[in-house]
Amino acid sequence: MREVSAVCSGPLAIVRLGTCGISAAGASPGTLMIASKGSSYVYRNYVHWDGQWPMTAGKEATPSGATEDPYLITLPVPCSAELSDALAKCAKEVGVSSVYKGLNACGESFYSCQGREEADFEDRNTWMNARLDDLGVDFIEMESHQIFHLAKCRKMPTYTAACAIGLVHRRTGTANVTAEMLKEMERTAGKACLEALVQFKMDA
Repeated sequence: MREVSAVCSGPLAIVRLGTCGISAAGASPGTLMIASKGSSYVYRNYVHWDGQWPMTAGKEATPSGATEDPYLITLPVPCSAELSDALAKCAKEVGVSSVYKGLNACGESFYSCQGREEADFEDRNTWMNARLDDLGVDFIEMESHQIFHLAKCRKMPTYTAACAIGLVHRRTGTANVTAEMLKEMERTAGKACLEALVQFKMDA
């Protein structure tokens, strides 16, 4: 985003295509998940683990364990509703067989911040999956939130949408997308992303 902004001084429209794990009960592997409800970010609260230097001189440092939460989850950053709607419409027009619009979450890491438990590490995340379900998260990956966040912070109009091909259902363990299926979905979904950008009208 920053690199593109450095060479494009005006408004931008950006659509991300990636892969994800599905949490929504109403979606299955092979579904194109669209972040129409925005994206939350899940990240490790390093102050909980490591403590914190004070931001101003003369104050005491915060010791490790002084903050309660080992992880933090942001409120959702919205996408561009118009661009996201165009993406869903174009996905259906180009033949994507299953489209699901919902809430995305992005993990800072692939393991602890996405609720994966490992015996070799003390991650304190046994509650993570249940909490993400409580918040209504439909699919999880690692990149879309940053795009939405930077679009929010950019000083020129920036319109964003994001979608991801569901490869596995995180709750049932179902994973039946073959390499050939994924290649075809990447082609079809990629075409939908490009068509959405062509059809979308930015404010000058």
